[in-house]
Amino acid sequence: MSQTVQLIGHQGEIYTNKFSRDGDYLASAGYDRLIYFWDVFDPQCKNLGVLKGHKNAILDIQWGQENSRLYSASSDRQIFVWDTEEFTRVRKLKGHQNVVNSIDVQRVGSDILVSGSDDYTVKIWDARAKNFISSYELNYQITSVSFNNTNDYVFFGGIDNTIKALNLKKNAVEFVLLGHTDTITGIQLSKSGNFLVSNSMDNTINKRCLNTVMGIQHNFEKNLLRCSWNHDDTLISGGSGDRFVCIWNAETGNMVHRLGGHHGSVNEVAFHPKKDIIASCSSDKTIYLGDLNK
Repeated sequence: MSQTVQLIGHQGEIYTNKFSRDGDYLASAGYDRLIYFWDVFDPQCKNLGVLKGHKNAILDIQWGQENSRLYSASSDRQIFVWDTEEFTRVRKLKGHQNVVNSIDVQRVGSDILVSGSDDYTVKIWDARAKNFISSYELNYQITSVSFNNTNDYVFFGGIDNTIKALNLKKNAVEFVLLGHTDTITGIQLSKSGNFLVSNSMDNTINKRCLNTVMGIQHNFEKNLLRCSWNHDDTLISGGSGDRFVCIWNAETGNMVHRLGGHHGSVNEVAFHPKKDIIASCSSDKTIYLGDLNK
């Protein structure tokens, strides 16, 4: 990739974008209820197709173990399983009673999903079945979820300002991580599995066990701003309401990139799984795809 490319097609705010596990493709979704697929290494990053079917905004997407599967979570209370080779919906996962804010797929093994919702529950799903495997009830909305590396814990955060670790074998919370003073909007485990990064409405990004990386002021009127790690756990990104893409050194906490171009809130910055390439999606209906080294 030799230059930054602007990807245009969505007709509404883009809430999420994710690279496939091999990095060849990028999927994006948002307010227009559509999922777009892009060819990362095509000179123009051409659009490969569009999936439609959700009745309301799509808030999160995740790729499966293979490029042939994609999962989407929506404010229509459903999770969809998609075949990205045939561009068809495989099944609907129903069980949540309110907006589904976040999903994650376990990193190894079969495609087991976790979801967090405004219905105060965290649910575990087998993508091959229609019904959830287990459900853990709380007394507040859940905004972000993430598996650990060994698939026996789920980290989740919500409007109570804490991150909890759910032991899946016991279906019980084993420990609580404190530090934020407002709603958790995004959490993600590092590739090594040793660190957890979290984004919050308190305008900070926390890296657990090392230090707190102070973020810039965010606009949290309605969007959940996500955070992520790069391929070797040396960089952290966080969505921002000031229209800039912000990237920090994971060890020192120093900001190493502050990239302009967007004209609305930056909702997610995804790192390529192998290269120093980022994709940022925004409320301005556009995506920027670029190489940090060029």
